[in-house]
Amino acid sequence: MRYKILDWKKALEKDKKSMERWRDSEKKVPERLIRQDAVVKEPIKLPRVKKTDTVMVFAGSTGEISSGIKGPKIIHSDADSRRVRIAKKRFGEKYEGVLVADAVSLPTAKVDWLFSFEPSPLMNRPYFVPRAIASSKKGFIISRRPMFYTFRNLRRVAQMYGIAPKEVSRRLLSADVYDGKGTNRLEKRRIGFVVFEADGRAKRLASIDNTVIEKLSMKARRGKISDKDVEKLRRELGITRDEMRGSFERINEMVSLKLKNVMFRGRTPKHLDLPHVDVDY
Repeated sequence: MRYKILDWKKALEKDKKSMERWRDSEKKVPERLIRQDAVVKEPIKLPRVKKTDTVMVFAGSTGEISSGIKGPKIIHSDADSRRVRIAKKRFGEKYEGVLVADAVSLPTAKVDWLFSFEPSPLMNRPYFVPRAIASSKKGFIISRRPMFYTFRNLRRVAQMYGIAPKEVSRRLLSADVYDGKGTNRLEKRRIGFVVFEADGRAKRLASIDNTVIEKLSMKARRGKISDKDVEKLRRELGITRDEMRGSFERINEMVSLKLKNVMFRGRTPKHLDLPHVDVDY
């Protein structure tokens, strides 16, 4: 049977180009005028997170959200160095560390949880799920807020690993945009925090899939992977043929998801396709 395997190199190149376009557009905004996309004006208690845990916040922007998390140790990150610099200057004493990193390329330091209040970087990047599961001890948490489309795809991929996302709603004093001058006034609103908690089985499957994606796609010739390369990797992983087939099935389903083009304008395609190579198994 033929399966689609994510072309990891092309996916990273595509991500890099998207990030470069975003950074170029952001450069037009002076650093002193950068505003937080969303703000919560009271302590945030993340569900399932203990005081002894370490949480890495991605897409944390200028730090208003990450600095307000109550309890665990916090590592703040964002893909924009200017936002990270602002967060470090304003809230540095509240953090265990700060770094410039994109959501998918976060270092695999074994933090307990990954978290984002504004998970827009995950739109059209379902391969974040196995990477997040494998690089954290317990899983990841996102705010559902206006991100239903992103949440739906993340949930579908998580279910492939036996993860049933659980949502916990909290009423918090918040605003989508707040500049300190009353713009978009603060109000008590219900915010859903969705927990993707991974067990040992999910972490093992995610680790296999990450390795298959990263190593096999690099071996492709003319868009196809040879049987020899598949068998070599299977022996390296120490898994059965059925387990290898299971990995291909999960990755194929993930790559086959219909992804919306958020830049859809007339002639541009309404849906996006993830870059892939083929394997027969």
